[in-house]
Amino acid sequence: MMKHLFYSAVVFIIVGLAACGNDDKTSYQKQKEEKASLSNIELFVTSCESEDSSLCDKKACIGTDCGIEDYYFTLKGNVIQRIYCMHEEDALWAVGTYRMSDSGIFCQMDMVYIVPIKYNEDMSIDSVATNYNRGKWIDASEKDPYLIANSACNEIRFSRRYTEQIRNKWRAEKQAIIPFGRIYYEDKELEKARLAEMRKVKALADL
Repeated sequence: MMKHLFYSAVVFIIVGLAACGNDDKTSYQKQKEEKASLSNIELFVTSCESEDSSLCDKKACIGTDCGIEDYYFTLKGNVIQRIYCMHEEDALWAVGTYRMSDSGIFCQMDMVYIVPIKYNEDMSIDSVATNYNRGKWIDASEKDPYLIANSACNEIRFSRRYTEQIRNKWRAEKQAIIPFGRIYYEDKELEKARLAEMRKVKALADL
């Protein structure tokens, strides 16, 4: 149990604090005060951390088997974030709301749905032992809004630049690779797989 909460906390601290600053919160309040609002969208994007300072080059993605983020924005104004690790013990979906703006999309996560995953000997998911509808909800550890900014780069829909504060922290910890931020892009094949998995979870079906 503590392991699950610790992992969730790490993920959401990175999302809410490391990747964003006070400017994001100020901009969010400004957008809320505007009378005009942009239409909701239906969109799936996946993401990777990038070594490219311009956050424009997909070839600069840093390979990883954990901490992958996918976002599904629904027409109802909800956002579902899939936090993925290879051979994960638990499947995690963060659920919240989003607000369109001229700058990009502001996301605000409220809850996390956790499903224990069981595996066969070949490490494929045991579809009998894994029950996606016997998961549990916990509060998101970081609920401040954060901005996924529009990108003018080819093939990149959004980006999120990390603050120097968090990058300096990683340098102090002697992390081997210091990413400049995260880029978000569409992937139709992955979209089919992720949405098929999500539809197994009744709690997420009507979002």
